[in-house]
Amino acid sequence: MKKTTLLGTGIVLLLIINALTLGFIYFKAGRPPQHPEPKEVISKMLHFDEGQRHQYEEQIVWHRTRINQLDGRIRKAKEELYALLAENNTSKKDSLITVISGLHKEIEETHFKHFSDIKSICRPEQQVYYKQLIIELPRLFGGQKQPRAKE
Repeated sequence: MKKTTLLGTGIVLLLIINALTLGFIYFKAGRPPQHPEPKEVISKMLHFDEGQRHQYEEQIVWHRTRINQLDGRIRKAKEELYALLAENNTSKKDSLITVISGLHKEIEETHFKHFSDIKSICRPEQQVYYKQLIIELPRLFGGQKQPRAKE
């Protein structure tokens, strides 16, 4: 009985020490920095007024809807493509890859139109801010890629 009590007490102590260590690490390091959403950064960089923000929000809804549709079509085409591997049939491979490439092209065209539409919202005095935004686009939307784990 003494050994099991001692073992139980040891496990509880280890759990408490682990919880304290994790709490210390979390509170010492703090929370990861919260980055503002790109739409907030863009609106601020371009000095949009309330009316422009409203127009911009409408364009964001259109852009996201269109991108989601295209992403769905890409996903479906990729499922068909990789299903060919299971069937040992590669006859449609090239045509599916062409479809996927075309959809990626449409995504880039959609992004281009979106930023062109943003430009049309800007007043003449905001065009200088728009040019700066264009320079910053890769940083805003490029994202930091996490290194892949070695396999």
